Amino acid sequence: MYMCCHLPIYLWCTILAHNSVAIHGVFFGLRYAFLLGYRLTVNTSFLNGALFAAAFLLSAYNHIYALIAVAGIALYVNLYILITKRTLLVIVFADLLILVGYCPWLRALFFQTENAASNFWLTSLEPLSLMIFGGTVLLFLLLFIKKKTSKKYIAYAMFSILFVEIIGLAVSVILRPLYIARYAAPLMGIFALLLAGCFYKWADNKKVLIILCCIMLIQYLGIAFFEYSPSWTDFQHEFQEAYNKDDIFIYTDSSFGPFLYYYPESEHICFNYQSWFRAFENLEYEEAQDFFAEKQESRVWYVVNQKAVIPEFIKENGKLERRYSFRNDFNVFDVYLVNGI
Repeated sequence: MYMCCHLPIYLWCTILAHNSVAIHGVFFGLRYAFLLGYRLTVNTSFLNGALFAAAFLLSAYNHIYALIAVAGIALYVNLYILITKRTLLVIVFADLLILVGYCPWLRALFFQTENAASNFWLTSLEPLSLMIFGGTVLLFLLLFIKKKTSKKYIAYAMFSILFVEIIGLAVSVILRPLYIARYAAPLMGIFALLLAGCFYKWADNKKVLIILCCIMLIQYLGIAFFEYSPSWTDFQHEFQEAYNKDDIFIYTDSSFGPFLYYYPESEHICFNYQSWFRAFENLEYEEAQDFFAEKQESRVWYVVNQKAVIPEFIKENGKLERRYSFRNDFNVFDVYLVNGI
């Protein structure tokens, strides 16, 4: 079934999934692993096996949930070839390529998983994850019941998508919360390919494609407005008059990103320790009471996301004077001058 590779349908898939691609570009290979996995169930050749293994590794090396997704795809392909008694040597060949190719990263994977299990920021399972899971199951059931054709393709897509959600929710319930709804974003590409495969005749309509392409253009312009907003640049120009390299920046959330990069000579202190802070060379962790107990000779700036709640110990230990506000990507940040410390 190669209809998903036709150019008009591919355009439709891109339109439906482009937000996933734009924000999660590292998952580019996931859609191709899905297509190549299906191709392997149709034509079990060594070339298709090698291509599938390459697409698997391209996704698996980029994100742990991309790894889970392609693992689900590989599991389905293995089971299908085993049940239909096709050329088993080809899938064994592909599996060996995957195992050999991923072995160098296994140690890092175990370390990352252990680290996430003990330090991950999520404290409870978000309701949105359960809602998306329930909606996904319902949609698949409707497609499976209503569509008289393409049932094999629907079952393949259903297994590939639900595998990630089921594993993520199971780990969150049994061990600790590690799964949130946005981790399913890379699966939007597979979801788009599913719809393209089910409604390929409708997708070949030129008028429909023109309308969808216009929608895609509008969406891209909207994303560009947020991601490339001049707000941060305008803030830098304005802040340059007040900034001194001896200034101290303090944080109580992850608002330190742009300041670490553009003001590396200053001191940057965060009061909520996370193990992944070690990835930043000029970010320090300090107990809030120790910092405020000392008389600070330099000016202190407090940077915080507007969505975050300012802790009481910040309000109690210094008079906050909001001086600046700017947008960076989809977040808005406030910059306060902390007086009286």
